[in-house]
Amino acid sequence: MYDRSGVIAFASAASGDFDAPSTDVVTVKMLLSNCSGLPEDNGWSDHNLDLPRAEFITLLRKGFQFTEPPGQTYQYSNVAFTVASMILEIVSGERYETFLNREILEPLGLDSTRYTDSHADPVDRGKVGVAAR
Repeated sequence: MYDRSGVIAFASAASGDFDAPSTDVVTVKMLLSNCSGLPEDNGWSDHNLDLPRAEFITLLRKGFQFTEPPGQTYQYSNVAFTVASMILEIVSGERYETFLNREILEPLGLDSTRYTDSHADPVDRGKVGVAAR
């Protein structure tokens, strides 16, 4: 949700045209609407969430096998959202977290919402479970 909101907010403010092709076949809109044809993970899966940016970019450069032609079929893709957030950083010239906080979280008054390391212990992130009796 935040990836989508952040990119749309930035694209609208910057040019109003976030459907313009970013390559010959995949648009930013396709990345954000889960119809880019990129796979869900393809070597970059949940067990690799700590993959350094440089290694992820290396995976991108090697290329991904499209699961469907771009723009035709819905399929959630972590890869697509990661690429979209990287585009936002390149275009805005700032870190994703900075943009997210300023453009999305602060205007909505979400003072207790943070973009943080998802690998911290749940208690450290403020989440606690409730046991049923």
